[in-house]
Amino acid sequence: MEHIFFRCNYSRQIWYINTKHPFSQNPKGKDTLQNWLKKKLLSKDPFDKCLHWADFLPFLLWHIWNFRNGTLFGGIKAPNNKCQPISRAMEFLYMAKSSCLKPAKKTIFVKWEPPNPNYYKLNIDGACAGNPRVGGIGGVFRDERGNWMLGFNMGFKYATNIYMEILAFLYGVKLALTKKLLPLVIETDCLELLNLLKSNNCLYQNLIDDCRYLLRKANDPQLKHIFREANGVADLLAKNGCSLGTFCTLQTFAVPPVFTIHVLKRDSLGTMLPRLSSSCNNT
Repeated sequence: MEHIFFRCNYSRQIWYINTKHPFSQNPKGKDTLQNWLKKKLLSKDPFDKCLHWADFLPFLLWHIWNFRNGTLFGGIKAPNNKCQPISRAMEFLYMAKSSCLKPAKKTIFVKWEPPNPNYYKLNIDGACAGNPRVGGIGGVFRDERGNWMLGFNMGFKYATNIYMEILAFLYGVKLALTKKLLPLVIETDCLELLNLLKSNNCLYQNLIDDCRYLLRKANDPQLKHIFREANGVADLLAKNGCSLGTFCTLQTFAVPPVFTIHVLKRDSLGTMLPRLSSSCNNT
């Protein structure tokens, strides 16, 4: 292998173009093929301004192999220079790094938005202390001025995240119908829930069908996905539901519970909250 890639006349033609041969100063010393390759592949030594030896070597050795075989056996000859392996190493490095790069992040500012005049807004959320584990649901109705109209939550002994999100939606729409909190806009920070409402054959299909039925009765209110920073009150209600001592008992709140006051006030004032978001995706 050392002869093929380093010492034969064909490989030397390529090594001596713009590069010092790796064994030119030490032809019979300790720097054997194995030692030299290992050192180069594990190091970050630069080959040129754009490539490291570790990135370039595999393409160079493959090029030497093709050049030597083409010359010896009369096949298609590869050019006896390093332009081709350099070009291929650069292309591979660009493609590999591009596929691994995380999307750039940018800071955006998020706030709770009140509904249009004469509309109510329902914010819902589900919470789970583990997945699966004890869970809770929560929701809040507010008017165009951000006034509290009705809140609710409930605890469950055994739950999963998406199960809680579906039940929060289901109980929220039921309350909207029974309390006549219509017309309505519904917001959730769970994009998976909104996708389930558009699909079939899911694990919770019976519950999804119930949700669709209730939505039709409520005149198909607008469904919106929001960031969790704009869903703070519902989040607090759902987390409180996880800590309840009773399970499967719906609690309703005609006035805001103490633990929601600070977030409710923040929403009413239109306070902007920072959030890191992918520059190419706002979900």
